[in-house]
Amino acid sequence: MVDDRPPHFATLAVHGGTAAIATAAIEQRVALLEAGTAAVAVRSGPLLLVTALQPLMRPGDHVIIARQAAHASLAEAEARFAAFGWEVRWADVDEQASFERAVTPKTQAILVAVIAASGEVADIAALAMVAKRAQVPLIVDNGIATPALCRPIEFGADIVVHSDGRFVAGTDAGVGFIVDGGRFNWLGPRRYPALSEKRAAGNGVPLAEAVGNFAYAAACREFMGPAALSFDAERVTAGLETLPIRMAQHTANARAVAEALAEHKAIASVAYAGLPGDRHHTLAQKYCRGAGGALITFRVDGGAERAGTIMSALMLIAAASDQSPAKSSLVAAGDSADGMLTLHIGLEDPADVIADLEQALAAS
Repeated sequence: MVDDRPPHFATLAVHGGTAAIATAAIEQRVALLEAGTAAVAVRSGPLLLVTALQPLMRPGDHVIIARQAAHASLAEAEARFAAFGWEVRWADVDEQASFERAVTPKTQAILVAVIAASGEVADIAALAMVAKRAQVPLIVDNGIATPALCRPIEFGADIVVHSDGRFVAGTDAGVGFIVDGGRFNWLGPRRYPALSEKRAAGNGVPLAEAVGNFAYAAACREFMGPAALSFDAERVTAGLETLPIRMAQHTANARAVAEALAEHKAIASVAYAGLPGDRHHTLAQKYCRGAGGALITFRVDGGAERAGTIMSALMLIAAASDQSPAKSSLVAAGDSADGMLTLHIGLEDPADVIADLEQALAAS
């Protein structure tokens, strides 16, 4: 049965000394920030998505994923899924019906991002209804928006992930998070053996009965095994403490830069949901307090060749994807064949970021 009581916060079992205790404290904070019952720290990137799906999937099962993803390495993640015999059915975040059409008896989860790397904002509440009708959990990647802008569980998400934890952690520590919303009925019609079947390790009691509303997080922990995740816990703790202030600055800077790009004659288009004219601005108002986060996607005239020239001419902005979130960086969006670029806005003075972009555009 679904536990209809207000979710309580859970601390998962801690083993391994001081580092493990520090990690557990960080997990508690992330779960609290996301309005979840428990969280698990995982290495960011494709491995995190594999870990998030392992308690839910068996060979031959499907996961429905929005093409507009938060993490650039989703293609690598799909390759890893194939190694487990998992299949991906793709849907369009702007078309709710595409998710409904993708559902089959083998579908075990739906995965979308609050804000995608390409700028789209998901209608979380509407997709939560699709997932509810399909009797599968809705997994929402909140890595770009962070709980400072959006708490997906409050809009119907069952699980929240940060496949790229740089913005929530405030550091390039390589850590991401999986958060259990504590509401999904794992003993319902759509069976999830890792959570619903009797377990020898638990005296024959299914995990969903044994630990209640943090069963999914406990299952993720079991699948991870005893290997310790190495990251600078002190830096991540400091980053969590400054999250609201940092994200306010990130989004203010991003809006200023997006406005400047939208007015530049060399820019063909700008996708940033924080701009009133953006097609996802209404959803950003509903889910993200009107903010578009720290990522801007834009297209330059001249295609891939000019995009590459612009990246080579940058002086302040880094032309790399693995920078600290405090530093602005510019990366190709996809294969950049049509001149699409994604700008990660840091905490520098936005006037300096704009000036660097202008000189790089002029040099191209």
